[in-house]
Amino acid sequence: MRWCATEGRRGVECKLDRAMMMVDLHTHTTESDGFLSAPALVALVQHAGIDYFSITDHDTLAAYDRHPAALATLGSRLIRGMEVSSHAGGHDVHILAYGVGLGETPLSRLVAHRAAARRDRVTRILEKLAAAGIRLSEDDVARHARGAMVGRSHVARALVEAGHATGTDDAFRRFVGRSGLAFTPIEAPAASTAIAAIRESGGVSVLAHPSRGSVAALLPDLISSGLQGLEVFYAAHDASEIERYRTFAENANLAMTAGSDFHGASDDRRAPGCEVEARDLDPFLRLVIEGR
Repeated sequence: MRWCATEGRRGVECKLDRAMMMVDLHTHTTESDGFLSAPALVALVQHAGIDYFSITDHDTLAAYDRHPAALATLGSRLIRGMEVSSHAGGHDVHILAYGVGLGETPLSRLVAHRAAARRDRVTRILEKLAAAGIRLSEDDVARHARGAMVGRSHVARALVEAGHATGTDDAFRRFVGRSGLAFTPIEAPAASTAIAAIRESGGVSVLAHPSRGSVAALLPDLISSGLQGLEVFYAAHDASEIERYRTFAENANLAMTAGSDFHGASDDRRAPGCEVEARDLDPFLRLVIEGR
């Protein structure tokens, strides 16, 4: 049995059966595009009884720098993480970096200018929206961002607030997504560069949500660049996708991870957490623990 929790199920049941584990290795806070602060997210994690957990904000470790006391309450259950934006083969590629150190590292240097790049992108998106007769100010967008990272998700929320979209999915589809009228590309490092920086920073590199944007087709090249893992158990994966990626990971000797991509409570997801078989997570946990 493998699934991502949608009803805030507590992890006590999987603790009674050690063949199963409750984990969530892909979550976001207000330091990037999540709705909850790190302390608030930690409180949810404690309530859910999660065995292993990671905050993987986009291109930043700010949650770890700013909230060490709250995160320390998780002890060894916490695995430091970041979701690194990159590109390859004309695709946006998100690489999850686990076990990387704080302070100055090759990875921190690689993402040092990402906040400024995202702010510049938002400015250009707003200009395109204005040209189409949709006027939003930077303050309208900033109200939805509490950290340094301001991005398309915050523009999407501002569009919903102003009545231009029925929801963030609608805002992405019509305005800020790749096919939207105000889509604006952003410069990002090559995926091979991101993978190398993660390795040089003592971390483990994992391809996030392989079913999104056809990035799975890039896996052979990413593996050649040193990719170590694959997010097999993901909230949006159906049973057939899970089995396909699980088989691929086993054959390619990639460590498997599990994550809900939790940004905050919603109608279909009230809490973080994915229940998986312990044997599927063991190779990843060994990689991370050996690197500590």
